Amino acid sequence: MIIYLLGLVMASYGITASIVCIIVGYVAKIKYSCPVCLLSATSVSIMILMIMLLWKPVPSQTYMLYVLACIAGITAVVAKPLVS
Repeated sequence: MIIYLLGLVMASYGITASIVCIIVGYVAKIKYSCPVCLLSATSVSIMILMIMLLWKPVPSQTYMLYVLACIAGITAVVAKPLVS
């Protein structure tokens, strides 16, 4: 099992989310970027959920855990401020 990687996966999620948060803060000031950002974040989030449902993990693909966590961090940071 690869449960021992859970802390590193969550750390990659947090680091990616904090870096992207700064970038999204500047991009959100653009007038017409909100609908585009929200639509893209929602579609990417749905794609990630589908990948996680259909993907059968093997030990040689542990890098995919980090990639999915980073992409999930990006979509969470983009979608949450625009929704609330």
